[in-house]
Amino acid sequence: MIGDRQYWGKGIATQVTKLIVEYGFARLGLYRIGLTAFVENKAVIRAYEKAGFKHEGVMRGAGFRQGKFIDKVLMAVLNSD
Repeated sequence: MIGDRQYWGKGIATQVTKLIVEYGFARLGLYRIGLTAFVENKAVIRAYEKAGFKHEGVMRGAGFRQGKFIDKVLMAVLNSD
């Protein structure tokens, strides 16, 4: 399913991310969940935003893809959000 284009744009990533966040807070007792994403991956950034993640910054040159360094977005959600 992951990577299969027929499933893109259907909200699956958002649903799965919400479930993971819920599990992390309710079952594992986490206070903060953080992640990074390639700046150019607008679809996944939107999915994370819909799941409650907030932008915390940009890590310049933190990723390497197709032979070049690229920026990554740093995002997080708090149990208190």
